[in-house]
Amino acid sequence: MIFVLSAGAFGAALPSAPAGLGVFQGVVIAAFAVLGVGAEVAFTHAIVVHALVFIYANLIGLIGLRLRGEALVTFFQRVLAREPKVKAVE
Repeated sequence: MIFVLSAGAFGAALPSAPAGLGVFQGVVIAAFAVLGVGAEVAFTHAIVVHALVFIYANLIGLIGLRLRGEALVTFFQRVLAREPKVKAVE
């Protein structure tokens, strides 16, 4: 598993679609193929691991917002209401 997850992290670091969708799965399938695991099992594992990463990251982010005393909706509204920075033209 250390080999497979390391290969997946390396592959996701390559320029790719947002969140490494597709690239991560492809690299994990290739890493499992080196170890002799079938493509179906490898793909299932890649999807489950990728979903768990998103779930854990979002949970930690929501807990962090809660600890700061903010709600997700008010945080989102503040981001939308923020004015973009404009650089002065010389």
